[in-house]
Amino acid sequence: MKGTAYCIILGMIITGCSKHQTPITKRDQMMLLSKADEMSIGDKEYKRLLSCTTLCKDTEKKKAIDRVGKKLISVVKNSHIKKWEFILVEKDSINAACLPNGKVFINSGVFKVAKNDDQLATILAHEMSHALARHGGARISRNKVVNGAGIGGGLAIAVLNPLLIIPYIGLYQATTEKLVTTPHNRLEEKEADEIGLNLMKKAGYDLKQSIAFWENMKTVNKHKGKTHTKTHLSYDERIKDLQKVITKMQSI
Repeated sequence: MKGTAYCIILGMIITGCSKHQTPITKRDQMMLLSKADEMSIGDKEYKRLLSCTTLCKDTEKKKAIDRVGKKLISVVKNSHIKKWEFILVEKDSINAACLPNGKVFINSGVFKVAKNDDQLATILAHEMSHALARHGGARISRNKVVNGAGIGGGLAIAVLNPLLIIPYIGLYQATTEKLVTTPHNRLEEKEADEIGLNLMKKAGYDLKQSIAFWENMKTVNKHKGKTHTKTHLSYDERIKDLQKVITKMQSI
C-alpha cells in the first residue's frame, strides 16, 4: 500500500508544476490541460451528445431554463467561457451536466424537484460552477498522473517479479480509488455547491431554496438518502454543508 501511494504522489509531484486556482474557494489544483484543450474536448462532446439525445419541447420548462440561465450568466465575470448554452433534454432521470465549454445539459426530470426558479438556479449554478472551476480538466489531469504512475509501477514490478503484476494492478486500482479518485470527486462536488451558492447570491436568488431543492431530492430518492457514492456525499451531509456555507455567506 505504501509503495503504491508513493508512486501516485511521485507522479503528482513530477507533473504538478502547472496549477489552476478555483474561483471563490481559491483552491490550487493540478492542471495539465490548457483552456483551449478543454474547449476542444467540450465541443466534441457537445456534438456527440446532441446527436444521441432528444430535446425537450416543453415550452414552459424551456423558458424557465433560459430565464434562470441568463440571470446566472449575467453575474459571471472574468470567465474563460464566453458562450454558455442550456440544453433541455427529454429524459425522466433527475440529472444535469456542464461540459468544459459551458454547454449545460439538463434532463427534463429535474423539474420533479426544482419547484421554482430559485431551486432551478441551484442545480444550474452548481453545474456552471464545475466548468468555472475547471473540474473536468483537473479530473483528466489526475487520471493522466494516476495512469502514468500505474504504468511506471507496473514496469518496475514486471522487472522484479512478473508474478506480482496482477496483484499490483488490483492493489493500485483500489488504492487510487480510495486515496485519489473518490476524495477529489467529492471535494469537487462540495466546491461546486459553494461556488454555485455565490452565483445564486449575486443573481438575487434565495439561498435557502437550495436546501429545499436537496430536501426534494432526498424525498424523491429516499433509497439514496443515507448512502455515499464515488462522487457525492449523502443528501443529509450535503444539506448540512450547504447550511454552513449559507450561514457563512450571510455573516459577511
